[in-house]
Amino acid sequence: MGDLPKERTSYSRPFTYTGVDFAGRLEVKNYTGRVCLICLFVCFSTKAIHLEATSNLTTEKFLAAFSHFIARRGYPQQMHSDNEKNFVRAGKVISTDFLEATRDCFNPPDAPHIDGLWVAGVKSFKALFYKATSTIKYTCEELSTLLSKTKPA
Repeated sequence: MGDLPKERTSYSRPFTYTGVDFAGRLEVKNYTGRVCLICLFVCFSTKAIHLEATSNLTTEKFLAAFSHFIARRGYPQQMHSDNEKNFVRAGKVISTDFLEATRDCFNPPDAPHIDGLWVAGVKSFKALFYKATSTIKYTCEELSTLLSKTKPA
């Protein structure tokens, strides 16, 4: 078994090295659309998870979620993601507009095992979210508020 990357083993500020993925579609109460997606950011060193609600998978919506993320957590030094089109397009914008010193790291297309850290975060989020809110439907705004709470109400 190989060594873990230095991003996973070195001491750093939370979310200095971050992985990102979408956690899937959630049905919501909404008149313009009936789904909301969760954008999941995972810290490599602490395994902390930051969640943002988005209305679709476009590059613009991801960039809005990323802006909310950096407003709360600060600028990551390095971002990792899979090769979804919205992440690849956003990577070009992020590297020029947001983070001139940041490198964007995309997993090789034939290596899904590399994104295991954030896939585990997606699995944990879905299991806990559905267990806690199985009968409740939120609007996208209510879901965004729920995700940003730091402690239970």
